[in-house]
Amino acid sequence: MAAQERMSSSHRLFLQKMMAHGCLDVASSVKVHKECCHQFKEHYAHDQLDAFIGVINNHIRPFFMVIKKGTSEEDGKTHYALINIEQNEVTLLASDYSEVELELFNKTMELIVDSGVGMASSMDILNLVDQLQCKKMKKGSAELLLQRLVQDKWLCMENGYLSLSPRCLIEMDPFIRSRFSNVEICSLCHKIALKGQVCSNCSVKVHAPCSAKFFKRNRSRVCPRCKSPWINEPPDDEGKSSTSSDAMEL
Repeated sequence: MAAQERMSSSHRLFLQKMMAHGCLDVASSVKVHKECCHQFKEHYAHDQLDAFIGVINNHIRPFFMVIKKGTSEEDGKTHYALINIEQNEVTLLASDYSEVELELFNKTMELIVDSGVGMASSMDILNLVDQLQCKKMKKGSAELLLQRLVQDKWLCMENGYLSLSPRCLIEMDPFIRSRFSNVEICSLCHKIALKGQVCSNCSVKVHAPCSAKFFKRNRSRVCPRCKSPWINEPPDDEGKSSTSSDAMEL
């Protein structure tokens, strides 16, 4: 059995930066990888990011942590997130957020998942404070919490609507699947699909970026499941579609 590759100074620095940021898109990850290698005058290969991260994961997995790759529902871009792999609830947030803050975050996730469009208005989320069980929270405090969750990359906000971020979907995937039995799954990539395009016949859901890739390879615009005509408009260059569920009027 081959010996496990040791972590170098560049690996350790990359891990420190991931711990500081929580989640980075692929462009930022590549940049950080290059900077870490150059800082310690270690070999850098632009196409070896995953292998580089693999070395780190071999060393941090015994501590129930890994750097995991996922994609954005919005544009299909790759993100890397440092995640806790031994969670049965929202354990990663437990050390950073109070019990009542976690309760509101859980209710926020529930509202977003059950919305059918992968987002909820900040006003509707703030109104959830009236349903909290563990202790009361003022709406001003709830608003500050939402800002913090966006800053910490657990939520995304656009035009007053909140959605689950790439970091949240990567980290919370097992939790969301186990807690929400009705959560929709993309028929093409088989990952959680809170946002996406829906077949008018069989109601199958696919991410807009997945749809773009699929129909680029397949000229016949039919549903990947039932083969009925696919009436959704082609996604634009960023993977979004004007008829996808994430393009609602805000």
